[in-house]
Amino acid sequence: MDICFVCTGNTCRSPMAQAAALRTASERGLDVTVSSGGCATVDGMPASQNSVAVCAANGLDISQHTSHQITRDDLLPDRIFVCMTSSHEAWLSALGAQEKNIYRFDRQIPDPYGGDMDVYMQCFEEINEAVGRLLFRVAPNPADVTVRDADAGDISEIARLERECFSQPWSEKSLSEELELADSVLLAAIRGGEIAGYIGMQHTGITGYITNVAVFEKHRRQGVASALLRALMERARALGESEITLEVRSKNEGAIKLYETAGFENIGKRPGFYTEPADDAVIMTARLD
Repeated sequence: MDICFVCTGNTCRSPMAQAAALRTASERGLDVTVSSGGCATVDGMPASQNSVAVCAANGLDISQHTSHQITRDDLLPDRIFVCMTSSHEAWLSALGAQEKNIYRFDRQIPDPYGGDMDVYMQCFEEINEAVGRLLFRVAPNPADVTVRDADAGDISEIARLERECFSQPWSEKSLSEELELADSVLLAAIRGGEIAGYIGMQHTGITGYITNVAVFEKHRRQGVASALLRALMERARALGESEITLEVRSKNEGAIKLYETAGFENIGKRPGFYTEPADDAVIMTARLD
């Protein structure tokens, strides 16, 4: 996948988005090409000082960035353009970009130019979160990860995964029974010819309840969990669910970040829900319409 982030001058928002996307893609094992450009700039301008400083504070280096004016030559058939605002969408459309190639974040990203470090930091945080959600939506699964329905032959390995990941794992018997239920979905992720992870859901026709998500340690940070979650959300839509919900340990920050990236929102908490070790459950829900 080829992604180009677009703002006005290509010195603040879009280079920050480019850097954030490159890092997120690396963390998720995504095969994407990332660039950025402006709709009213000149080639060769450096990133703004505050953009460089804010990125550095977040572990990213854009000190060598130089601006690029987008032209018709950049309108490649397989390149998608991610705009900061609707005005950038309109400009790209007038330039000749096809509608299917023009995207925008799920919120407008105002220009921080002229603002202080706090303004730039807020802008970066909004961009970083929006980049995560966008890549979850549009980026393909890693080439070496496939997701399919689990079958009876997978149960023993999924049970082993449960034992590796959870203090109170589901047994092979429970998993086998779940597999046979008409209102249950179990999906397995395959990587390197073996089960890398699985996800489960019980569906009602209104709300899908995610029962478990687990990935073997050696397959983590390779895009497996994202692939599983994306596939399950697609299945839930196909089954007519209007929303999907789950519970996650409050201290499992990595999982919470993944769910937020997928569009889940924190709607409540169950104090003391988990044991071994004790922890609260965060209730998260995503709309599917």
